[in-house]
Amino acid sequence: LQEVLFTQLASERQALRKRSVVALGNLMAVSPATLYASTMNALVQQLTAKNVSVSQVRTLVQTVQCVCKCTGSRFAPHLPLVVPLLINFAVTTEDDELRESCIQVNFFL
Repeated sequence: LQEVLFTQLASERQALRKRSVVALGNLMAVSPATLYASTMNALVQQLTAKNVSVSQVRTLVQTVQCVCKCTGSRFAPHLPLVVPLLINFAVTTEDDELRESCIQVNFFL
């Protein structure tokens, strides 16, 4: 299920990406620790990958926001990896929507 949702996060259809973000967040709320950790690692890997488009980064940031919102304290161990990435995107991007998403996610942290 995780693989399918990650595939859908890269879809060209915005509605499909949005549904996948919400589904992944809800899945993480009830997932075992191993699946949660592997999903968070996959999100961080995709956020740090080269040649990632701004729209993909925006979708991944929204996914991080949804996972954080749905899972609360389970997200805490991943803060040292995620927060520097979000700050970097907020400071370096010229895309206003991405910058806004990075700022919004910090309110959930």
